[in-house]
Amino acid sequence: MRITNLKKSAFSLLEILLAAIIFIISVGGIFATLNAVRQPALQKERALTAAIFGQQLLESLHSSVSANNFDAGGNVNGALSLGTHSLPLVTDPQNVVYNMTYVVTCADGGVTCDQDDTPRQVILNITFNDAT
Repeated sequence: MRITNLKKSAFSLLEILLAAIIFIISVGGIFATLNAVRQPALQKERALTAAIFGQQLLESLHSSVSANNFDAGGNVNGALSLGTHSLPLVTDPQNVVYNMTYVVTCADGGVTCDQDDTPRQVILNITFNDAT
């Protein structure tokens, strides 16, 4: 009986399994990292969209103010009447719903704001679901 030495030029089954496990763990880590980086970017994108909606609202309120449309009751064509005002919900293309309200108060905390008396202050609140 003759025994011959086989050349060890091929990979063993253990080496192949170990390489596959290392590869799967590496790919899983890369995907987890990409997902962790993507979430804050999406939240910042939604916050920027909310800021753009708010800027549009404030611009429309600002454009309705003139020296001729103040009255003693503190209204500016109804646009800057004192109190809390809710706006229709806004939905962006990713189906994120933005809920906007604004509160108009006198800048000094008083209850009436006349043209010669006290300016108004607008506090804008925009809420949206930033968890995906």
